[in-house]
Amino acid sequence: MALTHIEKLVAKAIHDYHLIEEGDRILVGASGGKDSTVLSWALGRRRRWKAPSFKLEALRVAGDVPGAMMNDESAAAIAALYKEWDIPLHVLEVPIIGRLKKGKKMSCYWCSTQRRTELIKYAMEHGFNKIALGHHLDDILTTLLMNMTKKAELATMPPRVKYDKYPLEVLRPLALVMEESIRSF
Repeated sequence: MALTHIEKLVAKAIHDYHLIEEGDRILVGASGGKDSTVLSWALGRRRRWKAPSFKLEALRVAGDVPGAMMNDESAAAIAALYKEWDIPLHVLEVPIIGRLKKGKKMSCYWCSTQRRTELIKYAMEHGFNKIALGHHLDDILTTLLMNMTKKAELATMPPRVKYDKYPLEVLRPLALVMEESIRSF
């Protein structure tokens, strides 16, 4: 099986940052977008190497936020891909707008925090020890620039984060992959 450019970069990230270990139970945050879909595909293929051996499932947190909702046709297409890749895909319906407090405005940051909370809760309830997210190199560099200009600090999203208050780690196996590579995939 010849590896694609993306698979080689994912393999390098896994090796360099020690992202996957024997027996890991990894939950992919599957938004249905190109990034998390390519991540799922690459990890699904990587799982066949059996070194290290790990379990892989995906969760799509479906919310009620206009513009972020997936139509039935797209949802069916994504489900078919995951089935083809032998990755169990779970869908969790979450009324995100209903959580918004009176007088508060919806923001991308707040919505993503709500979805991340649900991912963490699901992972812990179902025995996963790692959550893989589809953030790529462009996301990591954009976050660095935003933190430098808005907060005057050098900080970004690392490829591996261990939570202090949860028995989980967050992985970003696409950390070395440029968005252009995903778009042209």
